Amino acid sequence: MKSFPQKRTKEQTATLGDWLAQWHLDRKLRECPEQDVSLENQGKDQRAEQDFGRLIRPFSEEPVPEVSQIRLLSPSLISGGRGPTYVAVLGNTGTGCYLVAPFSRFQTPSLPYEILLRDSPAALSVLCLWNARSISAFVLSQSWCVSQLSEAELQDALAICNLAGQSDSIPETLASRVGPPVCDLEDPRLEYMDEEGEMWREIVFFPAEAETGVCLHIPSLRDVSQENAMQLAADSTDPLICILAFEVKLRRLFVHVFAKPAEKMLFLVVSDSLGESSLGLDGIAVSLRGIGVVGQFKSGQSLIHAEDLADFR
Repeated sequence: MKSFPQKRTKEQTATLGDWLAQWHLDRKLRECPEQDVSLENQGKDQRAEQDFGRLIRPFSEEPVPEVSQIRLLSPSLISGGRGPTYVAVLGNTGTGCYLVAPFSRFQTPSLPYEILLRDSPAALSVLCLWNARSISAFVLSQSWCVSQLSEAELQDALAICNLAGQSDSIPETLASRVGPPVCDLEDPRLEYMDEEGEMWREIVFFPAEAETGVCLHIPSLRDVSQENAMQLAADSTDPLICILAFEVKLRRLFVHVFAKPAEKMLFLVVSDSLGESSLGLDGIAVSLRGIGVVGQFKSGQSLIHAEDLADFR
């Protein structure tokens, strides 16, 4: 087990004091009881929200996610109470996923793996590299591109990210811009880390929870028959080849998985027991083991992109 540092410097203690003041204020504000709203006004608010929703899209499809972007996640990805959530795109894993790290709600770094990238705006000043995660392009695209990391900011963030979870010390050139170490198990920042880490559970499974309560998990492509089928698909000159078919028993529907090697994608088609096209899975998320949510059924179909078909094995 990693040992805790024995003490903090005066500067680190002052930084921790600033952060704790912001954290306690944030908790008090979030714990305030909501105001009672009359049924009449509540109805008006709901109608206004519905009208607003028809005018404003829940997220932007352009530009597509790219490394160094700063993106504002769609509020529909996260339950209420968090406020706007911004993430920096730090890398493309090459498996249809991106490495992203969220920005802190606070203006002061709280941990050694949180770095002050810039002084303003406040919402884009502190990046939480300890909370970096890999999420699918499908999930990340449900956001707006709002800004960009400079090359220097990206390199500083990657330098800290590569150290997260290791015992290596922070380089002197960056030490003054990161938070103080955790010195004991009673440190309230451990609770903060648990709270912040929980948001990823919501984000990764968003489409399933938000729309239908169901997520369709594609069976593993790792058994011998599927691996052979994948290889045949990769070697085939045919534009489309079926590599897997399975039944969604509760709905009495069938899903056929086709590989499109030339376009580096999987193509899922839904049919009923008679072989006719079905819309019975529309709105349901598609999940792949080890990657998470990668798509969603629309019009009886779903497309899953990848850099290489081997990514699905």
